[in-house]
Amino acid sequence: MSGTLQKKNFLGQEPVIPLLFAYRSHFLYLFFRLSAIIICCLCITTTCLAQDFSLIHSGTSYDAFENPVQQSFIQEKSKKYSLNILPSISADFAFSGDAEASFKNLIFGEAIRTSNLSSDRHNLLDADFNLYLIQFRIYKDWEYHKEMGFSLQVRNQTQGDVPNSTIAFLNNYQNFNGGNYSSVFNGVARNQLFYQLGFSYRENYNKKWAFGGKISFLAGVLNTDMEVERSSLEVFDDRVSARFSGRYNSSFGTQDLEGRTFIPSLKNPGASLSLGTSYTTKNRFYFSLNLKDLGFIHWGDSLSRYRLQNTEVVVSTFERNSIQSDFSSNFGRAIKESQESGSGTSKLSPQLTFAVSKYYGPYHLVFVLDQFVLNRQQSRIALLNNYNYRRISFGLNGFYHLDHGFNLGTHFMVKSENTEFYIGTEKLISSYALGKSFVKDDPSIAENSPIAANIYLGLNIKFGRVVNSPPQADFIDGLNDEETGYIYRLNNKEKRSIRRRSPKK
Repeated sequence: MSGTLQKKNFLGQEPVIPLLFAYRSHFLYLFFRLSAIIICCLCITTTCLAQDFSLIHSGTSYDAFENPVQQSFIQEKSKKYSLNILPSISADFAFSGDAEASFKNLIFGEAIRTSNLSSDRHNLLDADFNLYLIQFRIYKDWEYHKEMGFSLQVRNQTQGDVPNSTIAFLNNYQNFNGGNYSSVFNGVARNQLFYQLGFSYRENYNKKWAFGGKISFLAGVLNTDMEVERSSLEVFDDRVSARFSGRYNSSFGTQDLEGRTFIPSLKNPGASLSLGTSYTTKNRFYFSLNLKDLGFIHWGDSLSRYRLQNTEVVVSTFERNSIQSDFSSNFGRAIKESQESGSGTSKLSPQLTFAVSKYYGPYHLVFVLDQFVLNRQQSRIALLNNYNYRRISFGLNGFYHLDHGFNLGTHFMVKSENTEFYIGTEKLISSYALGKSFVKDDPSIAENSPIAANIYLGLNIKFGRVVNSPPQADFIDGLNDEETGYIYRLNNKEKRSIRRRSPKK
C-alpha cells in the first residue's frame, strides 16, 4: 500500500460513518473513546484539577505527595495537619501525527476525513489521568522537619501508536481500492486504570540534605495491552479479509464495560515506590531528584490472553452500511478461539525528575528535566517562571516534549501558610481552543490548533495548632499535660498526679 488514501466511498461521497460508532469491540475503540472522554473532561469539567509538572518546587501539598522529599509546612506559621478540600485531578492529553484533522472530527462527532494521509505514517496518543481523592498530611517533628502523609488516588495511563491506514479502514473500507495491502493494522495500544493507596515520609538529614519516600499499595481495575506486529488486508468486490499476528491481553476480555467493573478489589494487587532527595547550596540553590512510580500490578486469573497467529477476519461487503460493525463483531469472535485465562504482571511508567530552583526576590525560577525510564523518547524539559506578590503568584511556563513539541503554560496561585489554591494549564493555546470549541459547539475554532489539552486546579487547607519550634512554642509534644499519653486518660487520680508533677506556667 503506498501513496495517499482514497477519499471517496463507493457512492462518490465522503465517508460519514464515525469510527467511534463503527468499531465498538476493537481495542482502538477503547482508546479513541477514552481519549474523547478525557478531552471533554479537560475542557468542560467543573471539578478541582491539579497537575504535577508545573507545581514542582511550589511547596504545595500536591507537590509533596508527588515528590516525597518536598516540604509542605512552614515552621512557626503553618498548622499541624493538611487536607485537600476537593479531589485534585491531574489530566493531560496529546495526539500528534498526520491524522490530527481526522481525530478532531472524531471527538466532535463528525465524519472522519482521510484525504492526504500517508499510508505508512503513525500517530502517537498519550493520556494520563490522576485523581487524588484524599491528601492528608501531618507535621511530625520540628528538629528534622519530619512530615508524613496518606493519600488515595485513581490513576489511568494510556499510550497508543496508531497508523493512518487503520483509521482510514475503520472509517470506511472503500478508502482502499481492490487488492492486497500490508501492515494496515500494525500498531500498539495500552491502557491501565488502577487505585493507589500511599504512605509518604520525609525528613531533613542536615541543613543541606533531605530524603523522602512514598510506598503505595495498588489495586488494578482495567488493563488492555495489544500489539499487532504483522497484518494484511484484501479487498474484493464481495468481501473484505484481514489477517492479524501479535498479542492482545485484556482484564475484561471482549465484554462490554459495566459500572461495577470500576469498583476496586484485591483481585489485582500491586505495589509502587517513589524516592526523592534534595540538596540546598550556600547560595540557596535548591536541587531535587525524584524517582516516581517504580512498581507493578499483578493481574489475577481473570486476565484474558489472546494469541493472534495470522488470525483471519472476513466480512461480506453486501451489507455495506454495516461492514465496519460486522468487522468489529467478527474480530471479537475470531480472537475468542485463542483465549486463555491466566495471571500476568504489568509495569507502571516510572519517571526520573531532576529540578533546580532559586528565588530572586519575588521571582522564582525553576528548571525541570523529566525522563520516562522505560521510554527514552518520552522526555520533557520545562522552564517555570513564577512571580510572587504577597500571597499571589503568577506563572508563565515553557514546556518541550520530545514526542509532541513545544507548549506554553500559565498558572495563578493564592498561597498562604495554611491555604493554597492554584489553577493553570501546561498547554495554554490548544486547551483554550479545544475548550472554546466544545463550549461554542464549533469545531472550526480548533481547526489550526494542535490536539493537546491540560488543566490543573487544587484547593488545600491546614488546620490544628501552629507548628512552633521550642523557643517560640506554646505547646511542645510530650511535655504538656495533654500529650502525656494513655495514662493521662485512665482516671482523675492519675490526671491530678500528673498535673502536680508538671511545671507551672
